[in-house]
Amino acid sequence: NSVFNTDVYSLCNVLCCSGILLSALAAAGFGCVPVMFVSYLSLVTVGDTFLYFQWDSLLLETGFLAVLYAPLWGRPGNASQPTQQPARVPLYMLRFLLFKLMLMSGVVKIMSNDRVWLQLTALNYHFASQPIPTPVAWYIRQMHPLILQLGTAFTFILEIPCPFLVLVPFRSVRHGVAVVQASLQVMIMLTGNYGFGDGEDTPLLAPGKKSTWPGPRGMGVGPMSGGSLGMRGDGSGTYMHSNSGYVRDNTGYIMGSGGGYSN
Repeated sequence: NSVFNTDVYSLCNVLCCSGILLSALAAAGFGCVPVMFVSYLSLVTVGDTFLYFQWDSLLLETGFLAVLYAPLWGRPGNASQPTQQPARVPLYMLRFLLFKLMLMSGVVKIMSNDRVWLQLTALNYHFASQPIPTPVAWYIRQMHPLILQLGTAFTFILEIPCPFLVLVPFRSVRHGVAVVQASLQVMIMLTGNYGFGDGEDTPLLAPGKKSTWPGPRGMGVGPMSGGSLGMRGDGSGTYMHSNSGYVRDNTGYIMGSGGGYSN
């Protein structure tokens, strides 16, 4: 206020407009994430109690880890420059943030000792009492109470045991968890208005799908007892000569153990 000789309200508007512009620049490949994080941290600090909601804290946590995870300049996979591999530690930290968010969402329901959660009847009231229910919420609330109870039980399964699967080293398992969690977030968005809360949760599923095991891109190489990498005679693609098994090269052909090609 004293530095810029203007009121706080005007500065907040400038920060919000700047955030929109910076987001567009970040999507285009410019390294604006640190500035975006500091900008929203300023808004939360000034907003005080009005910006102490769960999604505000989550956005700050995600933004801080995004500063460490995202490249400061350019996008991974940009054709004009070598592929940038994100650091692994921030990747694991983003997965742990998703784990914490999912687990705490389930644990807090049980720790509340509210009988509607303990008796699995919460969805009987949820669709009518949540923030600004949508027309879809009215139709879902008309479902049989048993179906709604099963939905409550399924929510507990997704929010308490499933988060631990986010941390496993098996990519296919993490893919499954991401799909199920994304479906839950879509259902929440269709039945209620939680602002940008659900929009924050869904992008956190992306790091869980990313592989942390290095390997050649474009080649489906499986376990082999030995082999060598070569180039096709016409220069149209690479192949892997293996002592056992079959390998698909990047031209779409399947090669047997003797190095021959078949379509």
